[in-house]
Amino acid sequence: MEVEILSTYAKGDRFEEQVFDFLTREIDEGRFYFFRSDCCKIFRKKSYYSRDREDFIIFDIAVEVFLPGFDKPSLLVLIECKNYSGTVPVGDIEEFGSKISQVAGFNAKGIFASASAFQSGTLNIARNKGFSLLRYFDQSEFRWELPRALLTGARSARARKRAEIEHALTQPAFRPTVYSAYAVTPSGYTDGWEGIWKGLCLEDSFSEDELRLIRQPSPITTPRVIFISKDRIESLAEHVLKSISYIRGAVDLAKLVAKESDANGLTVSFLDDSSSVLGSITFSPLEIKIFAADSKSHLARFTLAHELGHHFESPRVS
Repeated sequence: MEVEILSTYAKGDRFEEQVFDFLTREIDEGRFYFFRSDCCKIFRKKSYYSRDREDFIIFDIAVEVFLPGFDKPSLLVLIECKNYSGTVPVGDIEEFGSKISQVAGFNAKGIFASASAFQSGTLNIARNKGFSLLRYFDQSEFRWELPRALLTGARSARARKRAEIEHALTQPAFRPTVYSAYAVTPSGYTDGWEGIWKGLCLEDSFSEDELRLIRQPSPITTPRVIFISKDRIESLAEHVLKSISYIRGAVDLAKLVAKESDANGLTVSFLDDSSSVLGSITFSPLEIKIFAADSKSHLARFTLAHELGHHFESPRVS
């Protein structure tokens, strides 16, 4: 039992360090919302005074935003980090909301960050109490995936987006596809850090004149995802087709798969239909999964071509 408790603490510490390192990079590289790096400081295990306790509360991570020339921050972003083997219970969320409300003398915003899923009842509590719930994933867990929902018109795009984010927040078995962060904020649902900062209304802590003092002088243009131009995609496609001596007609996908299997170890599996996913690709190991009972169907062929596109656009492919 003691070993299990120590293991739980170790998991939590690693997750906290992961979130801290990410936010430190965001600040250092000028990507913490639109705030200048020299106006932000980040801490681990910093304490703030509670009027109710007449004592100090320690938070896992704290980001402080300062106006130039001031020693006291105008804004606090206080973050609690958890990595449970099960879902995060309602009680933990209620306790965190209470802790945020007790911080005296600051404009404090809160984020409860978890590597594991949240119980469904926690989402409304956080949103109504004015803080965010965040499920944050290690980028090594990423996979490219073609959701079946992309090909259906039963829901509006906005409703589908919300449903997908809520699914990511509450389902323990969920694994990320494109985004590392899924959150509910007081303003709604989001799948990116920029949306979290906007959803917390961080700029409301400052007047327009103050915002001009702490805003980045110019937009940060460092891309998070490598951009591939249309011409580059056309060039890649031409190179791929030449590699199998393509001339005309339907492309022989089996020939492409066989070539990539020999060159890069690619494997392709056809599995039973899935209600939510058409296909997925992982890069370590390099594997494509097609969820189609009939491997000869037009939908199976479309999905395989889609996932092969991710493979050939990957920088791993020379």
